[in-house]
Amino acid sequence: MNRHFTDAAYYLKRAGEHFRAGVQEEVEPVAERTRERLTPVEDRVRTVVGEDDDEESEPEAETRFGRVREEFREAEGRARKRVTELRSRPPLTR
Repeated sequence: MNRHFTDAAYYLKRAGEHFRAGVQEEVEPVAERTRERLTPVEDRVRTVVGEDDDEESEPEAETRFGRVREEFREAEGRARKRVTELRSRPPLTR
């Protein structure tokens, strides 16, 4: 009985992959036409707003790894600042 479930899971996965490929194939021409039509509009909006295509505000922070790296860097900066503050204080006496 377990083999039947394993086979069913395999074929279900394959069906999902084929479905995804088919949808991508059907949607790609529409997406390409939409990108072509929106590019001039996007350029005008960026000009009005004052943003350039090259200026990405922290593109690395868009990924999970990038967010974790940024958080780590901030924590490291806070730790360095705190260590510097503690070193400049006079030593504790008992």
